Amino acid sequence: AVSHTFVKGLIRRGVLPARQVVECAPWVIEEKALESAAVKAAIQRVHKGKKFPPTIAGQSELPLK
Repeated sequence: AVSHTFVKGLIRRGVLPARQVVECAPWVIEEKALESAAVKAAIQRVHKGKKFPPTIAGQSELPLK
């Protein structure tokens, strides 16, 4: 029960592991990745009306195309 934008933000921040077979293809997300503690915590924060989780210091960011 989260938006497409939220999911892309989790991917961009490295919270939700995902990959694309080729550029512009749909993201492939393993079901077990959706059950991780980090993803669940991020979803709970948003459902409580809190801001998007901050980027982890030292973590590289991926461009969102």
